[in-house]
Amino acid sequence: MHGKLADYAFVKSPDADTEFIVERDGTVWKPGPKVEWTVWNRKKNVVFDWREFLGGGAKWHYEQDAPVLHLADGDGELVFFVFRGKGYCIAEDGAFELESKTPVSDAGNMLSSVRREMRARLEYAANLHSGNIGLDRVIRTSLMLAEATFTGSKPRYGSGAYGCAEHEGFPPTVIRMTECLELFGAGERAREIFCFYLENFVSHPDGVLKYYGPSLAEYGMLLDMGTRLFEGLPESARIHCDELAGLLVRKFECRNELDAATGLPVGVPEADEVNDKGVFSHNSAWCARGLKKWGASRENNRFFEFGAALEARLKDEISKFKQVHGFIPFRFDGDCGLPEKFCLTRQGSYANYRYYPELLESGILTKDEAAEVIAYRHERGGDYNGVTLFYTFPEKVADYGEWHYDDWTLMSYANALAHYGFAEEYRRVFAGHLALHVEPETFIAYEQVTHGNGMRRAYADYCVPCELVLPGMFAAAPHGWLDNLPAL
Repeated sequence: MHGKLADYAFVKSPDADTEFIVERDGTVWKPGPKVEWTVWNRKKNVVFDWREFLGGGAKWHYEQDAPVLHLADGDGELVFFVFRGKGYCIAEDGAFELESKTPVSDAGNMLSSVRREMRARLEYAANLHSGNIGLDRVIRTSLMLAEATFTGSKPRYGSGAYGCAEHEGFPPTVIRMTECLELFGAGERAREIFCFYLENFVSHPDGVLKYYGPSLAEYGMLLDMGTRLFEGLPESARIHCDELAGLLVRKFECRNELDAATGLPVGVPEADEVNDKGVFSHNSAWCARGLKKWGASRENNRFFEFGAALEARLKDEISKFKQVHGFIPFRFDGDCGLPEKFCLTRQGSYANYRYYPELLESGILTKDEAAEVIAYRHERGGDYNGVTLFYTFPEKVADYGEWHYDDWTLMSYANALAHYGFAEEYRRVFAGHLALHVEPETFIAYEQVTHGNGMRRAYADYCVPCELVLPGMFAAAPHGWLDNLPAL
C-alpha cells in the first residue's frame, strides 16, 4: 500500500531567482546561495509560519496558469506569490511582504501582474484540451511550474538545493525544457532558452560545457536538440554547436581518449559519477547520433562521418559483448556485470535509471534489443508500477527502506518506448508516474520520493526534468496512446 504523497510547495516569479518554500509543518523559508541537499535535515531561513492563520489540514493548490499558491481551510485562505523578487502573502485581513511583515495595499495589482505575465508566457498551452479536464490541469500546472523555475531564459534545475547556481549548467534541464516546448509548438521560446544556454554555458571556442560533470551523452543530446531547432536558429548558436561537435571529434581523434580494447570513447557517465570515467554505451550512442544529425544539418561531412563510424563501432562492440556475456552492456570496462537487482546498489541504480534509458532513447538498438533491455528493468528490480526504483543511502534505509522512486530521467525511457512502438508500457509508465511520483494537490514532481505506508515525502527536491515528464509524455505520445485515461 502507498500513502499519500505530500510535501512542500514553492513560489517564484520568472523575473528573479528569489523563491520561498512553503512546508507542510507551517514554516515558510527563503533558500540562500547554498542549501543542503538532505531535505529531511537542513537549516532553513524561516520567515513566516502559516499555521498562525490556518490549521494543519489546509488544502493546497496552485493556480494552473500562474505561480500562485493557495492554502485554505474552514478558517480562511492564504495566497502566496513572488513579485519582482519579493515574497507576499494575502490573508483574510490584508496582505503583507513575507520577510519584513510590512503591510502592502497594492497586492491585488501585483497579483494581477504575475498572472498576466505568466499567462502570456504560457500562451502555447492555452488551447490544450485532452478531453480529460483533470489531466489538462496537471499538464498546465506542470508547464507553469517549469516556466516559473527558469529566470527569464536562464535555466534553473529546481527548487531548494536544486535552485543553487552550481546546478544551472546541468544540460538535461535545458534539453528537457526545449524538447517540451518544441513538442508544444513553442519553437521560438525553445530557441531563446537554447541560445541562452549555448552563449552562457559553453566555453568558446573550445566547446567545453561549463558544468562540473557533463557526460559525453549530454554533448550529443545538445547537438541533437540543435538539429531539432535548426530552422530559425541564429548563426551564432549554430557556431556554438559546431564547437560542441568539434570537441567530440578532437576527443575521438586522440588515442588517449579512447578505450584500447573497444576503440570507444572514455568519459563521465553522469554528474554524480564524475569520478567513474569509463566506456559507457549511452555516451557512445548519443555522441554518434548527435554528430550524425548535426553534421547532416550543417552539411559537414567530417562531423557526420565521425558519427557514422562511431555508431558502427558501437553496434559491433555491443554484438561482440553480448556473444561473450549474454546481455547488452551499459558499459564495457570495470564492473560491467548485469546486477541481480538494480535498486540495491549505486551503480545498478544508475544503470537502470539513466545509462540504459539513454541508450534506448538514442535509437541505436534494434527493437528486439530494446525489448531485452526493457525486460532487464522489469525483471531485475528496476521498476514498480511504472516508476523507476533507486537505491537508498545506507543511513536512511531504516527510515525509507532499501529503495525509493526516482523518475527525473523518465522522459528518456518514454521517448524510447514511443520510438520502438511499446504502447502498453508507455501507458503504464505514464499512469505510474502520475499516481506515485506527482504530489496530488500541487502537482509538483520532486526528483525523488519515498514509498511505503503513511504519508510519503520528497527524498530530494523538486526539479524541472521530472516536472516535465507528464507534459512531455502527453505531447510526444503517438496518436491514440493516451486515449481513455481515467478521469482525474
